[in-house]
Amino acid sequence: MNLVIDNHTYQYETEKMLRVFFPSTKIAVTATRNSEEDYVLTALRQCEGVCVLQVSYSLMGKQAERTLEVLLSECCFDETQDDLYERRLVQMLYDMMLELTGYTPPWGILTGVRPAKLMLRLSQKYGEQAALDYFKSELRVSDEKIALALSVAKTE
Repeated sequence: MNLVIDNHTYQYETEKMLRVFFPSTKIAVTATRNSEEDYVLTALRQCEGVCVLQVSYSLMGKQAERTLEVLLSECCFDETQDDLYERRLVQMLYDMMLELTGYTPPWGILTGVRPAKLMLRLSQKYGEQAALDYFKSELRVSDEKIALALSVAKTE
């Protein structure tokens, strides 16, 4: 499978998300699409005051494409513009791969991070309920794993 990165720096995050859904598939990261192979394309375009994100794929004999306009007002907590675009792009990729495969990763879009540490930081700074809501709605974490992250955070 080819992962096409078009005009953004979120290679690590998008590749890790694909590996959650396709753990034994070889993923080649490229800047252009090879029309003969399965691919996932992730793209970012900035216009005045808005960022347009795109995810499209041709996998498992199926094709799909989505675009999303992201406004800076959508930032959560102390998130930067770059963090917002990265999160929204990975959310789109997650949602599309979930629909394609039927697999729901229990840790949602979290990869390469210690969930309890994130839960503790967010809870201390913004309150426990805000952290729980963020884990559920924005990070797509399952209720079971949210409870585990909260329990570990409280123990720490």
